Amino acid sequence: MPFVNFGGVVAASPAVELELLAAAEALVARKGLKYLEIRSTRPTARELPTSTRKVSMTIDLTPGADALFAAFKTGHRQEIRRAYKHGLSARTGGVEMLDDFHAILATCWRDLGTPFYRKSYFRMLFAEFGDAIRITMVFSGDTPVAAEMSAFHDGVVEGMWLGTLAEYRRQMAGYVLYWEAIKYACENGHARYHLGRSTADSNAETFKKKWNASATQLYWQYIMPPGQEMPSLNPDSPKYRMAIDLWRRLPVAVTRLVGPSLARGIP
Repeated sequence: MPFVNFGGVVAASPAVELELLAAAEALVARKGLKYLEIRSTRPTARELPTSTRKVSMTIDLTPGADALFAAFKTGHRQEIRRAYKHGLSARTGGVEMLDDFHAILATCWRDLGTPFYRKSYFRMLFAEFGDAIRITMVFSGDTPVAAEMSAFHDGVVEGMWLGTLAEYRRQMAGYVLYWEAIKYACENGHARYHLGRSTADSNAETFKKKWNASATQLYWQYIMPPGQEMPSLNPDSPKYRMAIDLWRRLPVAVTRLVGPSLARGIP
């Protein structure tokens, strides 16, 4: 499951939830797992080791695109307008944009020091969900320079993967990408846009707040064998820093070849 921000225990009552948690604990023991991670927007009915490092950022789309734009701070509106003056354009489509989307994201994730998934995984998403998966892409002339993929269901948009090529960040291609994706969601009658998870108090959270996104606390809770420490996947940890720095130095062609097998093991 390469993309899960929240879900949690589905139960009709706290008593049933406790039974499900007990069954999960038994499964962890039986399988010899290091841990089972439960991602939710609320704590479970049972006290568990919990990480609150992540928040989910959500925009209320119900006012409509024009009202949303007018509600942005003056400086933010100016930045969006300035971005378009660099000759950038955008359009939204489907699987026909997958090759360019994957090329952009594979490069962006290499720059971040993170392995990316196989193109076949995204092709499978389109095959399964069809028009419920859409790609928004920004172009400089005819060159794709930024892209994002979102899922649409029951009035809610889930922003899943997004990236801007480093050489086009000065042209603020990311501003065009965000605004075009938000505007498309509004124009197609959706009520909420989840901009994905962010580390609390991070630069990413600050940037998403510019778009009038509000933060919802995420609770990532763990069922573990006795004596097992709660996992820490903080990329700023020295444990991961060397690997991240090495990955950033590899050619994109190499990371696209090797990365998918590594990405499968990264929550």
